[in-house]
Amino acid sequence: MYDFFISSSPDTHNSLLATAVYKDIFQTAAWSNTARTTGWGESLFFSLIDKSSGQTIISAVGNINKINRLGNYLYILHGPIFAEHLLAGPIGAPNKTWGNVNFANQSAKEAAESFLNGLKEYGKQQNLVAVSIEALADEACNFSQVLTAMQFANQKRNILPVHPLFMDLTINEEELLARTEKNTRYYIRYAEKQGVQIEFHYSTAQESEQTRKLISDNFEFFKSCAQEKGQKIPSLNFFLETVKQFEPNPNIFLAIARHEGKIVSANFSQIFGDWAGSYYTFNGRQFSKLRASYLLKWATIIEAQKHGAKVFDMWGHMPDISENHPEYGYGQFKRGFSPVARTFAGRKTLVLNKQKFWLWQNWSEFKRKLT
Repeated sequence: MYDFFISSSPDTHNSLLATAVYKDIFQTAAWSNTARTTGWGESLFFSLIDKSSGQTIISAVGNINKINRLGNYLYILHGPIFAEHLLAGPIGAPNKTWGNVNFANQSAKEAAESFLNGLKEYGKQQNLVAVSIEALADEACNFSQVLTAMQFANQKRNILPVHPLFMDLTINEEELLARTEKNTRYYIRYAEKQGVQIEFHYSTAQESEQTRKLISDNFEFFKSCAQEKGQKIPSLNFFLETVKQFEPNPNIFLAIARHEGKIVSANFSQIFGDWAGSYYTFNGRQFSKLRASYLLKWATIIEAQKHGAKVFDMWGHMPDISENHPEYGYGQFKRGFSPVARTFAGRKTLVLNKQKFWLWQNWSEFKRKLT
């Protein structure tokens, strides 16, 4: 009924990615290649082909990552993707339905199970420690239930947010602005009155070199902004390589807010298909009174809408935290734009070698406590 196909070439994966309903930039071969600059391993493409039609109906890009001397594990970020006919119902309002991977019928569910079994058998053949999937899937959707039923268990640590915030870009700009909180609207206008100017620099062939130069020239500022928030960012090479990987398409852009010629706020953003989002944001505390981050976020959202995106990923927040938590203010900033809060399945892992997996998890936790 199905063939499980493994390849080092993205061609089969890309053919399905072009038509998939729920997809984002993290499911692309280019992003997987970029991630290798952060230490991820070889990229492979896993596909399920319907024998009767010859069509690829499920696919994912995964990286074979090392666990010190313990061995390797397969990691799939925001996959797999599904052929549209496997899914139930239209998208509807994207902010409310993004990641609702519910199956059209029993045969679609069986196809998902067959794909996961293919990953399991591959993992066994390669003596992997585990197969880990961080799906673009709502916590309560059918695919999440299938993962749980097939012994994929939740892990504590995730790469992408479990509690994302999404904005619906299918409504017009005026209504989007009207939905924001009063203070947010005030700060957007205040920054404009202070003379804050917004720029967008893309990964297109015409702009790629300039975009990379801007990142290089201002990387120390970006790092200092992250350090002020107690965060780390990848190397300069990661950002430069990301722009290069997506050239000549406008999938990657650097959004900049300037005041009197000086960069005061920036974000590293993406657009892919119906989805857009800001992966990294950099706001200098010394310029906080300008409220430039509000204008920059708003302008980035509208820029994504102009490029045809239907949903804007505000990235994650931490629900139910107290006002004295270090992440509280940043969450409030995002919620001021009135996005819809969702809960995703998070990182689920099928353990294939219990002893090595236990050692890996405990060693990782020990290292985190030391840093």
